[in-house]
Amino acid sequence: MQLNAQNDSGGNWNFSLYADMYYGKNYTVSDNTEQSISELVSFHRFNEISLNTGFAILNYSDSTKFFSAGAGIGTYMLRNMTAEPLGYRNILQCYGGVKLFNEKSIWLEAGIMPSHIGYESAISMDQPTLTRSMVSDFSPYFETGMKLKGDFKHFNFSALMLNGWQRIWRSNQEPGNHFGVQAQYSKDKFLFNYSGYCGGLGVNNANVQRVFHDVYTKFSMGKTWNIWLLVDVGCDKQVISKNFWWGTAAVIRCDINSKSAISARLETFKDPNRRIVLSTVKAAEIFGFSINGDVLLRPQVLLRLELKQLQASDYIFFNANSTFTRSSLQGLLSIAWKLMK
Repeated sequence: MQLNAQNDSGGNWNFSLYADMYYGKNYTVSDNTEQSISELVSFHRFNEISLNTGFAILNYSDSTKFFSAGAGIGTYMLRNMTAEPLGYRNILQCYGGVKLFNEKSIWLEAGIMPSHIGYESAISMDQPTLTRSMVSDFSPYFETGMKLKGDFKHFNFSALMLNGWQRIWRSNQEPGNHFGVQAQYSKDKFLFNYSGYCGGLGVNNANVQRVFHDVYTKFSMGKTWNIWLLVDVGCDKQVISKNFWWGTAAVIRCDINSKSAISARLETFKDPNRRIVLSTVKAAEIFGFSINGDVLLRPQVLLRLELKQLQASDYIFFNANSTFTRSSLQGLLSIAWKLMK
């Protein structure tokens, strides 16, 4: 069999550039540059002007296939990709899909793709708040594998075979299989989503099986108000034990006009057995509140201000001189560009 390349006049190419610069200040700890909880990977630098994300993405699509490839730099990439080999640490995504039947919308996708878990992405302009909620930051941003997806009138379903829990590279010694599932219902101004994961955690956790459930909904009230509700529950199963963690988030957003909006978020996260937040020396039980203000300076330039309070039940936020505090009050100013051609 010989494959010949040919021009597809019915296809659509587009190229996009995205950059998000920010300045952060933590008012309740000393002038530490790094966020004290290392699992929070976005907007985690303070007291300096930083590049959170800089992405270049190339897309192609037509009626029967698509492909997307993107590379990135920034503090988000530095912190979130440390588990991958050097050659993979700047890959944002590289995946494609093909329609399997002409008369049915059933697709097979494969590659390094955005996570099927949660509604928040690495591109802050695409989400209702500047930073991701804690429970979203503690779950995968990306995944590698194959996805079988069916799109119907109000429903779509996906089944996934993955390399692991937010992994690109899978070592030869890593045991077990990793699977995902997603189901969505959408109609008019309402969306309901369930996403699940079941699989191992790599060589260092050979006897651990992770089961994770993600449920969120979005609905709109008129043209002005939008609400997101999110609940995540995870469990790491070992031979004689089960360790749970869970979190919630609620976001309400009001579009004041075509160029400005405000939003507020309430969130909780509990990890009593330190399965997710490994960088703390004590169990994580955190309550958070944030408020955002957005101004669209130009059609593709967004200015955002976020004030976020995190309050823990124990002393888990690193301060100075090997001391810790229970509170973290952060102010973040961001300006982001999204340029498309």
